[in-house]
Amino acid sequence: MGFMIKNTLVIKRKIAMLGMNQTEFSLKIGISKSFMSQILSKRRNCSPKIAIKIADELGQNMNDIFLLLVSDYHTNKEAK
Repeated sequence: MGFMIKNTLVIKRKIAMLGMNQTEFSLKIGISKSFMSQILSKRRNCSPKIAIKIADELGQNMNDIFLLLVSDYHTNKEAK
């Protein structure tokens, strides 16, 4: 199970509205800038713990900014 950003442009805009760049935001929530970049480019999904930190810091509901990905154990593929 993981969380994927729905709309990266919205998240980037919200980070900028907080007066931070991507590096500052990632440090504030306790992840590396490279991991944050991978999340925003949809190359990596994040854990529930990281998704909560991102949503809380942005003042957003998780359902508004993330898609929940659930693994299909029979095919070993992620379903959206």
